[in-house]
This record gives sequence, structure tokens and C-alpha cells, in this order.
Amino acid sequence: MGGSKPLGLVIAAIVLGVLVALPMAIVTGFYLFASVYAIVAGSDFGSETINVGAFLTGLVLTVAVGLLVMAGAVSLIGRSLSPKRHRI
Repeated sequence: MGGSKPLGLVIAAIVLGVLVALPMAIVTGFYLFASVYAIVAGSDFGSETINVGAFLTGLVLTVAVGLLVMAGAVSLIGRSLSPKRHRI
């Protein structure tokens, strides 16, 4: 019945690390999108070079995909850590 306490602590640390790193992945993903969009948008230095609608759509899609990835990770981690039911 008993498990290994150090193994449980290692698993908890890994899960915590993954869940802490996922929000940073959203920021990194948007920064990547903004950088690529700035390169593609043009070389003029003016306020009319970017399309604000496309830029905001990229922001919304980046955050939405990040939230879906976080929800999926929480679901998979929770499912794998929940105890199995045994029939008697």
C-alpha cells in the first residue's frame, strides 16, 4: 500500500515545474508571433506598417492556444495521478 516518499516528492516537483512553466510558454509564444509579424509586416518605421486587427488576432489566438494546452496538461496530469479504482 505504501509508496516511496522521495519518488512522490520528485513527481510533485515535476508537475509543479510544468504547471509553472506553461504560462511562460504563452508569453514566449506571443513574443515569437510578434517578432515574426514585425519582420513580415515591413521595414518602414511608422505606425501604419502593422495591421492592428491581425496583431490583436494573433494575441488572442496565442493566448487561447496556450490556455487550451494548459487545460490539456492539467487534465492529463490529474488523470495520471488519480488513484485507480479496484473492484473487490
